[in-house]
Amino acid sequence: MIVVVRSNAQITEDTGLDDSSIRAARPRLVAKKFILLHPAPNREYAYTLCGVDGLTLDPPVHAAPNRTYGLDFNHCTPEQYRLYYETRLGCKLDKDQNNVACPFHDDHTPSMGVIISEGRFKCHVCEIDGGMVPFEMRFSGCGKAEAGRNISQIIKGSIEETYEAKYDYLDESSTVVYQILRMARGNKHRFTARRPVLIKGMVKWVYNLHGIPKLLYHLPDVIARQWIIVTEGEKDADNVDALALLAPDGSRYATTCNPFGAGKWRSEFSPYFHRKKVLILGDNDSAGKAHAESVQRSISLYTFSKDITVLTDWNGGNDVSDYIQSHTPPELAIYIEQQTFQHWFSHPQESLEPVLEA
Repeated sequence: MIVVVRSNAQITEDTGLDDSSIRAARPRLVAKKFILLHPAPNREYAYTLCGVDGLTLDPPVHAAPNRTYGLDFNHCTPEQYRLYYETRLGCKLDKDQNNVACPFHDDHTPSMGVIISEGRFKCHVCEIDGGMVPFEMRFSGCGKAEAGRNISQIIKGSIEETYEAKYDYLDESSTVVYQILRMARGNKHRFTARRPVLIKGMVKWVYNLHGIPKLLYHLPDVIARQWIIVTEGEKDADNVDALALLAPDGSRYATTCNPFGAGKWRSEFSPYFHRKKVLILGDNDSAGKAHAESVQRSISLYTFSKDITVLTDWNGGNDVSDYIQSHTPPELAIYIEQQTFQHWFSHPQESLEPVLEA
């Protein structure tokens, strides 16, 4: 099956690669969903870049057996299969054989079959079928390892018991549209997203953001306030927000960030900063500095350049949260002003000193 998925111009725009570089960039292309899933003759599942202006990458890469994280995904219980597909599809699967709308194409009439007892799916329009691992890889645009982690979270235990932080993303009316969950794995963190859906009168969480617009963190505050602090992640934004820092006019700062970290700023976020004062507190590494500069360039289309300042030097720390751990709020305000040579904060403690009358 040959399908034109992207033009060369679109690939260059999205990845910054030319034709000669695309061959070496398959992992990035997988993440950006340039790789299509199709059944191979031996019933394993092959991934290949198809029909990009006649360009073809290396031969298809066949998936390894579906066994990872202590689970044999080919031999799960019907209850586990049902839980996984209901979570991903956002609907109830009451029968053993179910017909549902395919999430991989614009499906107005149910064309995907899901067999619960076998844990398999098949779309007659897309001409794809398989088990949970190929479904998850295509659904989330991820590799096999990440697919295994996603499936394990859903069928092996409650994700509610494993996340260490939850970040609500609200729309203009302060309604929760989706959440980002920070998951701990040893000394590292990873993130997953979920959105609330109404299924038979009950609110349940679906662990994808398909068709959901991406939002700024603390969006209602960004809209309502004139002075904004932009950080790289939600943890930093919350840590700064907890300090209740005041702008020079005495108003409180809004703190925000884009979802999914460095390199994921979107141009549609920038109009919210029209004629506002923006302090960008980036991470002190190459990715963090590049991200901060990207945010600055994007926002500068909507507010004056003199009203945007970037700071990524945290006196040996990696980010503003590192600095906050070892300093008081007034010290943070003073440090930022010393580094940027600008007056960014109100210092109410100065006005509390006694005034001696003659």
